Amino acid sequence: MAACGGRLTTKRVWSLRPEHVRLAAPQPSSLQGRIVARVFQGGQILFELDSPIGRLNSIQPAGTAHMREGDAVGLCFGPEALRPLREPAP
Repeated sequence: MAACGGRLTTKRVWSLRPEHVRLAAPQPSSLQGRIVARVFQGGQILFELDSPIGRLNSIQPAGTAHMREGDAVGLCFGPEALRPLREPAP
C-alpha cells in the first residue's frame, strides 16, 4: 500500500494515530479511502474512513476539512507515524 507516495509492504500489525493521517485528493499511487462518517468535535473533525487496509480515523482542524461522507480521499502518513504492535506469524 502506498502512503503519500511510499510503499507499505510488511505483514506486521501497526498502530496509526488519527492525528497522523492527512486527507488529500485521491491519487492512483496513494492509499485511498472513503469517508463513512465525520464527527464535529469543537475545533476539530474526526473522520472515519474505509480503506483497503481497514477502518482508519483521521483528525483534521475544523474549517480546513471540507470533505463529506461518501467522498473518496487520499490517505497520507509518514513511516515515522507507524508503531509496531506485534510480529507477523511465521
